[in-house]
Amino acid sequence: PGAGGPATIPLELCRVERPLIPATFCSQPLYGYDKLRKQLPWIMEDWLDYHIGHLGFVHAEIYDVDGSFETALEPWVRASSWRRTTVTYHRRWPARLSPQMEELSRDHPYCTETYAYAHCLTTHRALSRWVALLHAPDEYLLVRKNPSSGALLEVLELQESELPDDEVLPFLQVHSLSFARGGPGADE
Repeated sequence: PGAGGPATIPLELCRVERPLIPATFCSQPLYGYDKLRKQLPWIMEDWLDYHIGHLGFVHAEIYDVDGSFETALEPWVRASSWRRTTVTYHRRWPARLSPQMEELSRDHPYCTETYAYAHCLTTHRALSRWVALLHAPDEYLLVRKNPSSGALLEVLELQESELPDDEVLPFLQVHSLSFARGGPGADE
């Protein structure tokens, strides 16, 4: 192009030929599974079984700072084909970003949280219909008016069906109640 003329950028688009995943959730970068397991032996199994097996999420993206959740998640990653759900495990997430982030995460394990959320949301913007940031195994979503299996997807479909045809529902805000204790280095 000449001076002042429009620039042309070759762009090749490809169509994704698979249906959207109905609902995905993403964790914050988790760490210290051995200590957590001593306090709550079935915490990961209960958390995943509830959200995937009962509530209706079809996919989970689990981020791990130190690789300690690998043993707990291995059955979920392996069993994805017969469960009709999938779990993607990001082992040692900060190391995937940079050696400096890996080093910084040793003392500040949540310093890559925003990067994990951005990664998950960006990855799933064209793969999933709904994406939730479900921080950690001490956080549970609850559909109060409908405790039945698959209730989450029913609520999301109802919310969308009540919109005019030309409108989209960009997000839902849910109330939370924390039952967690302590934090990094806490005695409790």
